[in-house]
Amino acid sequence: MQYIDDTAREQAIVFIKVSKTGYMLNEDTEDIIIARKLISPRLTDLKTLVGLLDLLITEAKIKIQKTGDKAHNTFLKKYTPEQAKSLLIQ
Repeated sequence: MQYIDDTAREQAIVFIKVSKTGYMLNEDTEDIIIARKLISPRLTDLKTLVGLLDLLITEAKIKIQKTGDKAHNTFLKKYTPEQAKSLLIQ
C-alpha cells in the first residue's frame, strides 16, 4: 500500500492584485502575489460524503413520495370525480 501524504493532495491557488482600471502598467497596480494552498479531501472522506449524500437523496425521495401521496389522497377525499374533472385545464 502506497502512503500519500497531505502534499500530494495540495492544489496551489495564486492571487495577484491588479489595477482598478484593468491596465497592468498603471501606477495603481501592485505587484503582490499571494499563494495559498487548498488541501483536497482524502478518498475515504469523499466516499463517506458520497454515501451520506446517497442516504439523504433516498430519504428525500421517500418524504417527497409520502407528501405527494398525502396530497393526492386528500384531494380525492375532498373532490368527487366530476369536480376533479372540471378542474382539468384543456
